[in-house]
Amino acid sequence: MAGGRNGWLVAACGVALVHALPSFYWAAGGSWLVWTVGSWAEDLQHDRPVFTACALALVGLAKLAGGVIPLLNSAGRLAAPRFWWWACLTGAVVLIMWGGANTVLGGASLLGAFGAVSDADRHALAGHVLLWDPLFLIWGLLLVAGLRAQRSMGRAGSLVAAGNR
Repeated sequence: MAGGRNGWLVAACGVALVHALPSFYWAAGGSWLVWTVGSWAEDLQHDRPVFTACALALVGLAKLAGGVIPLLNSAGRLAAPRFWWWACLTGAVVLIMWGGANTVLGGASLLGAFGAVSDADRHALAGHVLLWDPLFLIWGLLLVAGLRAQRSMGRAGSLVAAGNR
């Protein structure tokens, strides 16, 4: 961790950025890989482009914030570091549960565990199982590792002091 940077949090931010960029691309009207989300996303993008663009921009901003906030907090640049540490940990748990469950259940579905899957659903499920949901899982795991490292390095400001009382 050169320069006192928390490499786990930097990696988590990188995964968050990888997850956010397609949202911004789709918000701008792009369509590459939109099929990996589902046919409903393609339909919504076509039928309600302004609504879809706004929603996707907000989703992209949320993902970006989810990557940057842990870094800012680790660097001591946010007020109430204990609050942000716990908010980030909560987000990490949600990412792990969401990404893990959807990867496993989606994979089982693709393998026929829950019956036949239509071709359109199969494509979207494959996109989720092979791309989007594992990214959520990896992001969450990296975030937990970074938050643990942050706590052990004492980078949470008052968090460590308050946690030891």
